[in-house]
Amino acid sequence: MERVVSVCIDIFSYTLFQVVFCPSRRRRKISANFDKKSERRTGIEHSLARCYQEEKRILNLSDKVICLCYYTQRLLQNLYHITVKKIVLIHNGLVDAFEKERCSKKKLFLNHGEKIILFVGRLDFVKGLDILIKAIEGVLPLESDIRLLVVGDGNFEYYINQGSDISAKITYVGKISKERLYSYYQVADIGVIPSFHEQCSYVAIEMMMFGLPIIGTDSTGLNEMILDECKLYIKDKEPLVNQLSNRLTFLLGDEKVRKRIGVAYRKKYEEEYSFEKMCMNYKSLLDNSKCNE
Repeated sequence: MERVVSVCIDIFSYTLFQVVFCPSRRRRKISANFDKKSERRTGIEHSLARCYQEEKRILNLSDKVICLCYYTQRLLQNLYHITVKKIVLIHNGLVDAFEKERCSKKKLFLNHGEKIILFVGRLDFVKGLDILIKAIEGVLPLESDIRLLVVGDGNFEYYINQGSDISAKITYVGKISKERLYSYYQVADIGVIPSFHEQCSYVAIEMMMFGLPIIGTDSTGLNEMILDECKLYIKDKEPLVNQLSNRLTFLLGDEKVRKRIGVAYRKKYEEEYSFEKMCMNYKSLLDNSKCNE
């Protein structure tokens, strides 16, 4: 009779210290000083301290803690003081939906002569869509045959106003089915993820899966997914809008480079973010847990 082993596994998501945007849209990090005496803490520090202690208690009770990126692994070690032996890194993975028979721009009523820049995500500050819109404004004088395709739900009114000067070059398609989204991945020329907070982005994995050249920030877990030559550096002296405009202009002007980078991302998907790879890692974790019981 097979022996049943009970294993407590916590999949850690760093909600405590995520990036927060204040009304002025200046980025700031909120963190509690847990060394302060309780009566000296602010209201938000009290809340964070309680959450921290509860999360730390759960993490210490767990046999294994699964995290989705190296960024979170370092956070677990340095902030929560979880031993490295307890932490297991397993990336998200997706079933391969790439098809050689690609959807056409004509079928989606898109102009064949326009290069498609694709954004997929919520329409809010943390996803950086306003930065992308401003960057597109800078690209248009040099590359006029482009279109920004925005897929996702959120504050449409705000972003429509943000891009009012170039509204003819932006298409908002809203929240759509996975099948429809995959059609847009097939016709896009460049994917952009200007986000300030990601752990192991499914959008990035989907773009890799379809062999899209991706431009993204060096924020949190996204830093590990984006190739260096396509990376936007948040703390760099050069504004993000300028960095993004320059990288877009470079990629739009060289189809061979786009193809080379797309192939590199596809390889990264196959080696690190495939569904088979994820399943293999979870099976290995459970098998090792049984052996150590």
